Amino acid sequence: MTKVTSSMITKCGKCGTTITSHGRTTKLCRSCYQHVPTFCATCGDALPKYSPAVHCRKCWQARGPAPQRPCDTCGKPLSRYSNAAVTTCKPCRIPPAPKCEDCGKEMKRGTKSTHCWECYTERRTKVSEKKQCTIPGCESPHAAKGLCALHYQRFRVTRTRTGRHIDTAGRVWVAQQPCQVCGYSRMRSEVHRFIAQGDYVIGNMVALCSRCHREVTAGLTTSPQPLQPATKQVTHHSPT
Repeated sequence: MTKVTSSMITKCGKCGTTITSHGRTTKLCRSCYQHVPTFCATCGDALPKYSPAVHCRKCWQARGPAPQRPCDTCGKPLSRYSNAAVTTCKPCRIPPAPKCEDCGKEMKRGTKSTHCWECYTERRTKVSEKKQCTIPGCESPHAAKGLCALHYQRFRVTRTRTGRHIDTAGRVWVAQQPCQVCGYSRMRSEVHRFIAQGDYVIGNMVALCSRCHREVTAGLTTSPQPLQPATKQVTHHSPT
C-alpha cells in the first residue's frame, strides 16, 4: 500500500477542496472535473463519452457509405478505402507489361529487353551461324571469341587467383602423353613446366613420370624440350 506524503496532498484549482494526487498534473477534484458532452451533427443527440465520432450510429447508418470516386484516367470507381490523395486506379498507375517485338509475347514487367528469351536466342543463333572460325583453313561455324567450338576449347585460357594463365585443354593433353625422358606410359604423366613459376600453356609444359619429375626438379636430369602439338611424341613403352 502506497504511503501518502505531504508532497502528494494538493488543493483543487476550482473549489479549493483538498485532494490526494499521485500525479503532478491533477488540478481538479473528481466533482469539479466534468466531461464536456458532444452532440451529433445531424440530429443533435448526445454522443457517448470520449467518442471521436461526429454523427451518432443511427445517422451514420442512414447516411450510408461514402460514394466511390472515379479514376481520373479510365473512369472506373476507386476502392472505398483508398487514400484521398490517390486519384487513379492501380492498373492505370502501373505501366503495362512490354511485349516482344518479334512474336508479341507479353514479357515480365520492368524488363528493358525488346525481345523475349526464345526470340533473342533464335536471333543470336542465326547471326552466329553466318560467321565462321577465324583460324585459317577452318570452315566450322563461329562459337565464341572468333573461334569455333573445337578451337575455342583448344585455345581457351583461364586465369587463377594468382594471375597465372592455365590452358586447361592443353594441360590435359600434355598429361595424357608418355614421359618424355623414360617413355613410361602405364600411368598418367605429371605436367612439368619448362620455366618455373610460368603459365600452364603450350610451349611451357612437358610430360614426365613421377620419378623423372623429381629428378628434373632436383637437377639430376636435364629437362626435355616442351611438348608441341605438331611435334612427334615419344612412343616408348616401359618393359613388362
